[in-house]
Amino acid sequence: AVQIAKAMGADVTVFSRSNKKEAQAHALGANLLVHTDEKALSEQVRAFDTIIDTVSESHPIASIVGTLKVGGTMVLLGAIGAPFQVSAFPLLANNHKIEGSLVGGIPETKEMLEFCAKHEIIP
Repeated sequence: AVQIAKAMGADVTVFSRSNKKEAQAHALGANLLVHTDEKALSEQVRAFDTIIDTVSESHPIASIVGTLKVGGTMVLLGAIGAPFQVSAFPLLANNHKIEGSLVGGIPETKEMLEFCAKHEIIP
């Protein structure tokens, strides 16, 4: 996914709890942001247009949402049974959107990407 996004001209940042994935992120052409590092996170306020959250276990997202640009969108793909704790005011003041999507497996994703490539569908 990182390589596809890069090919489409996107700057990609991987969010992680630690810097253990830094070499892997850089090998894919992505930056790494350790979201448990409050200083690093504060330096990325209003930095991202879109965040795609694929984590499938309960985790805090309020501080991560704060890295969205005004009008930015966070898309939740990981299925989590517990509700998220997010204040409404930052969502309203910054016109942030939190959306969810059920995604298919790898075959469906591959089919969609091939369709997009064939028809030159880009962001």
